[in-house]
Amino acid sequence: MKSIGLDIGTTTICGIVMEVENGNVLDTRTIANHSTIQTKENYAKCQDVTCIMDICRQIVNDMLEKYEDIAVIGVSGQMHGILYIDESGNALSPLYSWQDERGNQRYNERQTYSEYISDMTGYEMATGYGLTTHFYNDKNENIPKDTSYICTIGDYVAMHLAEKTRPLLHKSMAASLGLFNLKEGHWDMMAIERLGMNAEQLPPISQKEDTYGENAKGIQVSIALGDNQASFLGAIGAKSNVLINVGTGSQISIFTNEYDESVEVEYRPFIDGSYLMVGAVLCGGASYAMLKTFYTKVLQLFGCDVPFDFYEIMNRAASSAYGQEDKLDIDTCFNGTRSNSEQRGSIQNISDKNFTPEALTIAMLRGMCDALYGIIKKVPVHRKESSVIIGSGNGIRQNPVLQQVVEDTFEKTLQIPIFSEEAACGAALHALYCSGIIKDFEKIRTLVRTESVKNENLSKK
Repeated sequence: MKSIGLDIGTTTICGIVMEVENGNVLDTRTIANHSTIQTKENYAKCQDVTCIMDICRQIVNDMLEKYEDIAVIGVSGQMHGILYIDESGNALSPLYSWQDERGNQRYNERQTYSEYISDMTGYEMATGYGLTTHFYNDKNENIPKDTSYICTIGDYVAMHLAEKTRPLLHKSMAASLGLFNLKEGHWDMMAIERLGMNAEQLPPISQKEDTYGENAKGIQVSIALGDNQASFLGAIGAKSNVLINVGTGSQISIFTNEYDESVEVEYRPFIDGSYLMVGAVLCGGASYAMLKTFYTKVLQLFGCDVPFDFYEIMNRAASSAYGQEDKLDIDTCFNGTRSNSEQRGSIQNISDKNFTPEALTIAMLRGMCDALYGIIKKVPVHRKESSVIIGSGNGIRQNPVLQQVVEDTFEKTLQIPIFSEEAACGAALHALYCSGIIKDFEKIRTLVRTESVKNENLSKK
C-alpha cells in the first residue's frame, strides 16, 4: 500500500510516492510552477489556478499509472493566499498568493489596509494574509459576482482531486488566512462582521483530521495541510520536537500540546488539537546569498572572473575562521520583520583584526543562527528539552559549516531527514493518518528517518 503526497510551492510543485510499511520514498517528481501572472498593479502577486491544477493532475496521474496500489493522496501547499470559487467549485479568480502586497496599500490617510484590520480586530494581520487580501478586494469591488467561497490553493487542489465542489479547511489552512480564534478553532465572526465582510463566503473548518472521502478511482483524498505543518510532520523524527528550516527565509517550529498566551511566539494549529510554536526570520539563507552578491561585485569591480563554486569557497573561508576569538557580530534583519518592515540589520564589533572576508562569512552564518536562537529562548525549557534538533531546507543540507554553527548555537545534536521533500512527505503521512490507515501520531514519527551530520574538518577550538 502506498500514499501520494503533493506539495504546492510558490516556485515548484512536488509529488512523492511513499510506502506505508516503512516510510520509504519510492518516487519523486518536481515540476516548476510557471503559473505567475503579470498584472498592471505592482503590488499584485498572482498565479494561474488552472495551470497549477494541471501540473498537480499531471504528477498524480503519472504516479497512478506507475503504481497500482495507491490508497490515499495528501496535499500540502503555500498558506495565506486565497482564490474565489463558485458553487460548482470552479475558480473565478487567480490565486492571490502570500506575497501579495495589496494589504500595504493606503486604506486611509493614517493606515494601510493591514494596519486598519489589525486595529479594528486586535489580530496581527500582515499583507498577504488571505482575509487581508479579501478585505481589500471587498472594499475595492474586486470579488467575483458568483463567489460562493474563498479557499487556499491546497484546498482547491485537494477538493478537485477528491471530485468535490465545496472546500473543507484544515485548521492549519484556516488560521493562515487570519481572524482565526486559535483556542476555539474557528473564525472570529465578531471580527469579520466588524469589518463588514460576508461571513458566508468563508468555507467550513474541520475540527478533526479528515478526508473528503473516496474519488471515482476509490482513492481517499485528505484535506490539505499547511506547508509549515506538513514540513514539520515530514521532517521531525521521534527523537526531537524542534525543527529549523533554512531556505530563502528561515523558521523554527516547536511541537507542543499546550497553548500559552504568555509565550511571545506565534502558535499555529497542528494535528489533533496540538500546536506548533513558530518563529520566522525573513532573511535566512538570503543573508548568505546577499554576502555572495557583495563578493561577486567586488570581483567584478576589479575585473576578476567569478568562480562557479562560489558557495564552496565561502564555506571554506568560514571554516578557516571558525575558531577565531575576535568575532564580528551580525544582525541579519536585512529585510525587516513581519511586524516592522523598516527594521534593518547591522555589523558590530569591527576591529582591525577581524575585518576580513573569512570573519565576515562565518559571522553571517552565526547571525543567521542567532536570529533563530533568539526565538527559541522565549519558549519554556520543558518544551525544548530534547537533545536533538532537526534541520531541513537546502540552506542547511548543503552547508556543512552552517550545520556545525547550528549545533554550537543550540547546543544540540543536529540531524537531517533522509528524504529531502519534507512537505510532500508530510502530506503523504497526513493522508495516512486522516484515512485511519495509521492511527497513532507517534507511529508516523517513527516512519521519518533522520541521520546525524558529521563535520570533522572545521577549525574550531
